[in-house]
Amino acid sequence: MNTSPLEASLLKLTGIIHSILMIHGLYGHAIFTWSVGDICWPRDLLPRALKSNVRILTFGYNAGRYGIPANLDIEDAAIQLVYWLEAVRSTLKEKTRPLIVIAHSLGGLVLKKALINVNNKQFLRHILVSLVGVIFLATPHRGSALASVADKLSRVTGLPQKFIRSLKQNSPELASIAEDFKQIADQRSLRIASFYELVPIRGRFVCFNDVVVYRESALLNIETELPVGVYVNHHEICKFRDADDPVFVEIKRCVKNLMEVPTRGKARIFAPSMVSPHFIGRRHYLQQIHEAFRGEDRSIVVIYGEGGMGKTQVALKYAWENDHNYDYIFFVNSTNVQYLEADFIALHRKLGLPKENGREVESMKEFMQRNRRWLIILDNDDDWLGLNEISFPETGKAHVIITCRGRGYNTDSRVTKLLHMSTLGPKHAKELLLVRAAVDLKKHAQLEVQAKNIIKRIGCQPLAVDSAAAYILQNNISIVEYLEKLKNSIFSRGILFFRPLSSKYQKSVGSILQITLAEIMKSDAAYRLLKLLVWLDRTKTTVSFLKRAVTPQLCWGPNGKSMMRDPRDSYVPEDVIELINGPGFDAALEKLTSYALITSDETSEEDIRGKDTIVIHPLTYNYVREALTADQLVENAIRALSLVVHAHPVLQAGLNESGLNSQAMIPQLFQCSLNREYLAEKGFDLTEALQKIKNEGKPSFAERTAEMFFEAIRGYGEGRDEVDRVLLKWLMNILRNSDNIDLQARLWCIRLPPEYYSRGKFIEGCEAADNFLQNIKSKCQELTERENAQIGFLRHLSVEYRVREKGLSDREVWEKRMAYIEAWQPLDPANPSELEKYAKGMGVRMRGKLAKDFGLFKEAFYSLKLFIEKYAKRGSREEGWAIGDFGQVILELEEKEEASEVLRDIISNGVDFGENRNFPSNAHLCQIATFICSRAVDNRMLDRGYLTPEDRENARENDTMFLEINHAVSVLREGRIHAQRYKDAEDLLLGLKRRFEKIRANGISWHDDQIREFSVIASLAQICHLQHDWQNAQSRWQQAIDYGETVIEKWDNDHFYIEVARCSLADVHLSAGLELGLSISDLAERIRQLDGKRVTWMLGLGSFWFDHLKQSVESKLKMENMRLKQEEKVGTEVIQ
Repeated sequence: MNTSPLEASLLKLTGIIHSILMIHGLYGHAIFTWSVGDICWPRDLLPRALKSNVRILTFGYNAGRYGIPANLDIEDAAIQLVYWLEAVRSTLKEKTRPLIVIAHSLGGLVLKKALINVNNKQFLRHILVSLVGVIFLATPHRGSALASVADKLSRVTGLPQKFIRSLKQNSPELASIAEDFKQIADQRSLRIASFYELVPIRGRFVCFNDVVVYRESALLNIETELPVGVYVNHHEICKFRDADDPVFVEIKRCVKNLMEVPTRGKARIFAPSMVSPHFIGRRHYLQQIHEAFRGEDRSIVVIYGEGGMGKTQVALKYAWENDHNYDYIFFVNSTNVQYLEADFIALHRKLGLPKENGREVESMKEFMQRNRRWLIILDNDDDWLGLNEISFPETGKAHVIITCRGRGYNTDSRVTKLLHMSTLGPKHAKELLLVRAAVDLKKHAQLEVQAKNIIKRIGCQPLAVDSAAAYILQNNISIVEYLEKLKNSIFSRGILFFRPLSSKYQKSVGSILQITLAEIMKSDAAYRLLKLLVWLDRTKTTVSFLKRAVTPQLCWGPNGKSMMRDPRDSYVPEDVIELINGPGFDAALEKLTSYALITSDETSEEDIRGKDTIVIHPLTYNYVREALTADQLVENAIRALSLVVHAHPVLQAGLNESGLNSQAMIPQLFQCSLNREYLAEKGFDLTEALQKIKNEGKPSFAERTAEMFFEAIRGYGEGRDEVDRVLLKWLMNILRNSDNIDLQARLWCIRLPPEYYSRGKFIEGCEAADNFLQNIKSKCQELTERENAQIGFLRHLSVEYRVREKGLSDREVWEKRMAYIEAWQPLDPANPSELEKYAKGMGVRMRGKLAKDFGLFKEAFYSLKLFIEKYAKRGSREEGWAIGDFGQVILELEEKEEASEVLRDIISNGVDFGENRNFPSNAHLCQIATFICSRAVDNRMLDRGYLTPEDRENARENDTMFLEINHAVSVLREGRIHAQRYKDAEDLLLGLKRRFEKIRANGISWHDDQIREFSVIASLAQICHLQHDWQNAQSRWQQAIDYGETVIEKWDNDHFYIEVARCSLADVHLSAGLELGLSISDLAERIRQLDGKRVTWMLGLGSFWFDHLKQSVESKLKMENMRLKQEEKVGTEVIQ
């Protein structure tokens, strides 16, 4: 930093009326930046040209001059500038002297960052107050094209990399600085002159020949800015030999104009100075207040919102930043009349007004009538006592800011602007947490996940975030340690009432919630609704869900026929039905919204009206629970559970006709499980409580809950394992003493895959199912149609996992299992119930699926076609899986002997999959498969509400994605007919790959998802392989191998399909002439061994692709053998 070389030669410092501060740019120097030879124009030219006694200050910082290592960034330089200014302007006279700044290039960015910093610190704001104007010389407010070039050369030239990276075009750091500074300049009407160069720079960097800072980057585009274009380059814009230089003349004129700007006196401020230095995510409110106060008339701004949102902080921040616009600033506590009058009397005394003997309030009003430039903040004025009781005079430029909780005054004609203050956005809340907790800026990125998780738990209310950060700081713990503490429910509850001494807020979060809850309890409907909502998912509850939960819903009756179930039969309480269906429901929502207890989403400033989602602040959620009595805890948990039980769609046998996606219910189900754990911590057994609730002659509430869990648990390979495990454990506990055959049969359907089959215990699993079925048969009790159907479902499920009998062919095994399936019949075969008919159909589907898995594709074709056309419920998951299997079978048959027979059947009879479709006689089977799968996908997307490309990108239903994969592979197979179809297939598969990657990134990749993602990667590899694109084929086969080895845990790094991928990669190496770790004959032998272990359930990889691979390697082996024989023959001839 440098000052003395200039100041030593200036005119006498006595009588100085202005200070002029010079700040150099990148690669600059405090003296040499402004010099040509011996002429330093700020010292030698400017004071004489101004004919005025000025003090010239030059600030220097390490901007990367040659030979001086630099590791600063803009923030570092800005901090140095502020510290240095405080040192050289140390006296009161110096601090208040008008200041003009001239900044070149990067120096302008350093200045802006410094001003932003001092604006947030009350004890430094005198710097802003004294600033009358700025002259920017080619400052790249939006970055410079040179920065990209300089970045590449920085390590060679020694230029500071941090500065250069900040200067890149569209830099987020520059955008943030520009936005914050524009608000400050606009609020203070700061005079600015922005010079920009019109001549390219040459010779500085051999690879750069252009204007460094274009006009678009050099201008701020604000009202008080004067743009000045000059015909010099970036280097010359700050160097002048004499006073006749045109650019110097322009700078002199701008400085003279700034020196003539009248300085404003500072207001007398009667307000707290407790403005938080960490003012994050709230500056847009200041801008709106500033705009509302632009006029010359009296203006009133009302800031409303719940406690802890920072309303007072925003009002005070505006007051202190705009003190130059007022003669007086007042702050009054308007909680009640007594506080209001007491503060006015105190103000009267502080102003030194004559004693009035009880007329102090009137005297203050008269004072405000005489003085036209004042601002008053009426804090916490919920009843508008300031305007209604005091009635301020409508004098000239008088401004009033009212902070209050309610918004009942939004129709008052006196109000100029009504501002609703909501929570911070998650990004700003996270930033506030890290900054307030004094976390090193360099560690922000590595602590982002932990900070994000803390915000998820405490919410985005400024007070809550401030309290959390203060706790971290005060107790000297880390962000990670605080997150661990939050997981402890006792600590989490205690933190609500923590209020640090350093807090700028007057109450703790708990205190504000106490006040709010007391108000809500005055409305019975609102309080009852709130007690329900805190036992449902905090962010995924919707109004439509609540309405569905109190209206009749479709279900299966005991006779196996569909029926409508009244919510009372699901044990939804009568008063809950009346509350949600009644006229008071909307009013209750409105009440909760008005107190900011619920919103329509996590970041919205709008209320819940017209919205469907109901979001509760996490601290509110926890506090309300803790406020309930012991009896109320269990009662409201059960009430909430009854809503979930009744609202969950019945998926079995495709009964769900509501269009409701069952995935949307998973958060509610998981929350119910969390509620059970929460109550257990309190010493309550929710399961035991459920079992006590029953009506004579009807299933108990526990059994109704079990029915819902059966619909929710997705099953092995297609459900979320964590949710399924939790629900299954609870389900078994609920049904521990139940003798309900229907429920017990369904329980075995759910239990078999995860408990037995996924662990390879096929014999034990089938024996367990047989023992259950035999036990029912031995009791000889009469079954209902519904119970019989459930037994059928169990038989048809268990047959798939039966251990293969030794010595039998594939066909013999299949025929034996078909006999087992067909042994089950409806109670009345001639007139089966709806559910029994569907159970029969599921047997037909299983017959086709098993035939496909055993490689009996023709038998699979006819069984699956029969199920699709006769039994399947349109749009159901079972239909989707069957159509997917059907499309797969058609593709598998394409190169089989039965292909002509199957093609004749399709062309003659068509395929009825919701639309009876006939196909032309010249159609290929792959084209038919493409059409069938494509239409099935489109129908599901439409029925399930995925109407836009973005919606479809987020669809992840198991049956739909299975269909999409088979559709893509059928298009791939069309590539043999039309090569363009390879590109079409690749586009489809890449889209699926992105969706699977997104699923994995979200941490919810199911086992079935993993297998299908592997098939997608393998299909992409096949496309490259078939087109002889060996480089990409190699990469994709390796990706498939890596995925199968590392992601699909149940394959344990050793599976038929991984081995197929390895052999495919080896074939690529041979085809591309690359080195191979084994001979062609060894590879051919591996494939022959693999052929004996063929698995055909994954489309193509174990059948037509494996056949292609086998033929390719056999062809190469044949050619290799011919080559060896030829070499042997040549060798023999040479010897002879």
